[in-house]
Amino acid sequence: MAISYSSAIQDQIAYALANVPYSSLKTHEKDAIDNTWSSGTPGGYAGHALTKLQRFANFVTDTGVTAVPDEWLEWLVWEVVYSAATHIRQEKAGLARDKRNEARETAFTTFNRQDWYDPTGTEQWTTTLSGIRLFIVSAMVRLSPPILPEPSIVDAMVRKALYMVWNAKDWPWLRYTDTVTIAAAAGDYTPTITYASGQSPGKLLSRRPKYNGSSAATGVTELEPVDIERMTYEQARGLDDGKPQFFRLLREADNDLLWEFERGTDAAYTFRAEFLRRIPTITSSAGFNSVMTFMPTAESDLVREVAYALTLRALGRNVGESPDAMIDRAVHAAEMISDTGDQDSVAVETGIRQVMDEQRLGRWGGGLGGFV
Repeated sequence: MAISYSSAIQDQIAYALANVPYSSLKTHEKDAIDNTWSSGTPGGYAGHALTKLQRFANFVTDTGVTAVPDEWLEWLVWEVVYSAATHIRQEKAGLARDKRNEARETAFTTFNRQDWYDPTGTEQWTTTLSGIRLFIVSAMVRLSPPILPEPSIVDAMVRKALYMVWNAKDWPWLRYTDTVTIAAAAGDYTPTITYASGQSPGKLLSRRPKYNGSSAATGVTELEPVDIERMTYEQARGLDDGKPQFFRLLREADNDLLWEFERGTDAAYTFRAEFLRRIPTITSSAGFNSVMTFMPTAESDLVREVAYALTLRALGRNVGESPDAMIDRAVHAAEMISDTGDQDSVAVETGIRQVMDEQRLGRWGGGLGGFV
């Protein structure tokens, strides 16, 4: 259900403000409270308070509906009483402010919270935008003095926190393998590149991507990265079109990877490589929630904590541990517990072992005429 302004609410406001029913108030007091409301949308302080609660209800429920929950009735009453008291009952303003803060805290800290022992409750186990919003506001209204942050500030800091955590390191859960096609484009150093997954990667992780299929025609099995000097040299040689051997990565204006090769292609070629997932563009709360599904619980919880710290800092409050320190600590913990960087270590070790084997065979008494 949702709150509808009524004569019963008028009386609650009047009793809290002047200890009389609404009908006994003076005309100017009624005008100040709700513009002598009888139907429709109230005016005066009640109208302002109702608009404020509707905005926050939409903010924390994330439904697009501005209905005010029934549980917020006490907050609505004391919001009106406090605003009105500052002008028509100034001796009540201090008490009304305290009651308003208490009612507001109760509204946010009890609304839409699953009981800890509820076997079917899921809210406390998931991290969504609405959950992060409610967490931040619920925590901030408990501060002394309390803060009711603007929704725009909270959302800006939540978005910033997500990007900070996502880009903090090459997290294992961002890795994926894709098949890449280089389009046939004679004489074109930057032919069209398509990804089988349909994703636009943020970073190439493979040191030397492997071509698919037979390579007997050209002898090229791997793509090797080179710097701009080597690329310029190779392109100046005027190589025939065929299967590229060297590549260089650039960034386009929209942050997509741009592949540059030392020669054009005489046919379409495919290769496999490991990439790092790029964070999608977030334009809605649904988009945010979709991005959060990529994150393990530890990192999604970290987004919530960093967002809260950033919001506090944006409002000039002491945040305790800085957001950067939170992320550094989480990165260190992840490296100790579950970092798949060990795979890279194995790859390096394998490469070293291969070189040593070749040297042993060629020089240290192997079958290729080495020393005995």
